[in-house]
Amino acid sequence: MIKPIEFDRSYWRTDDPQWLAERERKWSLYLAYMASRNGWSKEWDEQPQKDAWKDYYLNGNVHKDHNAWQDLCILHPDPTAESLCPLMQQLQKDYPGYFNFLGTVYSRYPLVDVGFVSADHLRQLYLILQGKNYRESANILGFDPENNVEKAASDIATSIFDWRREPGSECWPIELIVNHFKSIFVEIRARHMKKLENDFSMFCDILSFYKEDHPHAPEEKLDLVREVIAFLFSSDVDPCVTDIASRYMHPNGERKV
Repeated sequence: MIKPIEFDRSYWRTDDPQWLAERERKWSLYLAYMASRNGWSKEWDEQPQKDAWKDYYLNGNVHKDHNAWQDLCILHPDPTAESLCPLMQQLQKDYPGYFNFLGTVYSRYPLVDVGFVSADHLRQLYLILQGKNYRESANILGFDPENNVEKAASDIATSIFDWRREPGSECWPIELIVNHFKSIFVEIRARHMKKLENDFSMFCDILSFYKEDHPHAPEEKLDLVREVIAFLFSSDVDPCVTDIASRYMHPNGERKV
């Protein structure tokens, strides 16, 4: 939970009756979504809590003890890097170092299905929070990329495998995930691999078995695996990356016996 912050309330068009009416109509969709989340909806069980969040949704007022960053993002009427600047400044304090926002942002995809927000809205939130690549992530959250690359590499490798496996993951922006994966692994050097070797070895082992273990995997998932393997054997990465990958597979992805 973050400390109470203040947004520029000019993004809330409170003098526009049509805008307010549309926000009022959509509010019931968000309440229904939160009620469906079981344990996640405890802070929404009482009317005062619902009223506090509705006041933020309609008027831009952030209430004390009702400032979960996920809701502040999704309920903002016009999320941009500029409009969410006060929130991003707080996140830099609350999340020092690398943080993978993918699962948190896209756990809200059911809101797209019911028409509360658009898929582009979620994609924009992900870009605001995560950036297009690792170096942008470092600038957004204000962390040292050199000291966070091992954690980032482990986190993004998990996301690669979870795409089209975890519930709802088919909607993930996979091209952005791959961009992050590549931008992280071009940073890896032998000094980083000392901490990362066990996790990365497991990653390569799973990659080498993937087609055999998943004969009915969708073609786009197999394309992703092939793209990642080609990258690990490319001149874009340090030899320490290719060295470990080559213990498990050939450059064409064929598993080594």
